Amino acid sequence: MENYIMTGEGYLIVRVSTASGTIMIEDAVVSVYSNKDSINNIFLRLATDASGVCGKIALPAPDKNLLQYYTNKKPYATYNIEVSADGYFPSDIIEVKIFDTLTIIDNVMLLPEE
Repeated sequence: MENYIMTGEGYLIVRVSTASGTIMIEDAVVSVYSNKDSINNIFLRLATDASGVCGKIALPAPDKNLLQYYTNKKPYATYNIEVSADGYFPSDIIEVKIFDTLTIIDNVMLLPEE
């Protein structure tokens, strides 16, 4: 983020599936990377449950109340996500925008390797 402390918190839910979203993938690994200063640093790594979902992830974001005073700043934080599972090609999602107090749901479809 650009020169201010992220005192807010936004949320991310990742759903992982295949076959046009009809088959959920259990035990897919979801890695979240902070995208600060164009350097990917691992923030956390989780696995999906039987419904293909990794729980609601709390991520630092700029406080929405502070942003009204800094109109030239981005009102969100960005994170990169990598999703992988045995037998599937991995998927990368670049610059997912996380806003203070909001929940972003990202549906990721993996393609089988065969």
